[in-house]
Amino acid sequence: MDQRESIRTIRTPTLVIIGANDPATTPEVGRAAPGAIPGATLAVLDAAHLSAIEQPAAFAATVEAFLRPQ
Repeated sequence: MDQRESIRTIRTPTLVIIGANDPATTPEVGRAAPGAIPGATLAVLDAAHLSAIEQPAAFAATVEAFLRPQ
């Protein structure tokens, strides 16, 4: 499931959340995604692959901050 080319077409505000300890989508791979999406925001949580479950408060706060009007 290599999505590196298809994500280059995204033109909407995008939040990429990665887990610092993710063995499936490694942090190195995750950090590349925002570079392929113009204006994307990157958040790194102290979690593995399921950050919404592993760190629900941090995940929710990150998403809420991203969605909050500037």
